[in-house]
Amino acid sequence: MRQYADFVHSALFMATPFWLVVLFMAFVMVYAVYGGLHIVGRCSEIIGPLIIFNITLFKILTIVNYRPERILPLLRIEGFMSVLKGSTLVFSSNCASTCL
Repeated sequence: MRQYADFVHSALFMATPFWLVVLFMAFVMVYAVYGGLHIVGRCSEIIGPLIIFNITLFKILTIVNYRPERILPLLRIEGFMSVLKGSTLVFSSNCASTCL
């Protein structure tokens, strides 16, 4: 928990006191353990659509900054077909069901 709290504190909540981040994480963990598996399911029913909505909103709002020429050094010579030819070996092996 300490490592995750350090990451969250340094990446997201730099101005928030560290003890408050740890306290909030401990509260969430105690609530999930005390409530059981159905609590985790209920939280995922609420948080899951919020995450999908935020990702979709982010993609829509950043479409203005989309520049397809920025990936040209990667796909310049043969185009997208070279990527497809190179990936057929991965999907034709025994691990294709794992990759999908």
